[in-house]
Amino acid sequence: MPSHPIITRPDGLDAARQLWQMRLMTRKMTDAQLDYERKRAAKANMSLDQWLKSKATQEAKAAQKNAPPPKPKNKGLLSRLIDRANKPL
Repeated sequence: MPSHPIITRPDGLDAARQLWQMRLMTRKMTDAQLDYERKRAAKANMSLDQWLKSKATQEAKAAQKNAPPPKPKNKGLLSRLIDRANKPL
């Protein structure tokens, strides 16, 4: 049994996991980039972690929107045979 209790949040994620995710997001940035993002977050009246999460969701939506449409699935053997049988001679 762990010596420290795990604090769970109402949304189901525990605080330690959220802290770890925040560290992973900010580790990729330099100090200057972090300062810039802090200023942007303050301008939007958000905390830094809220700002980074909203920014990540917006980027994910944009990537999904710009993604090419899925390739259509090829017809199966039975469908092709039925189509060929129904074609006029």
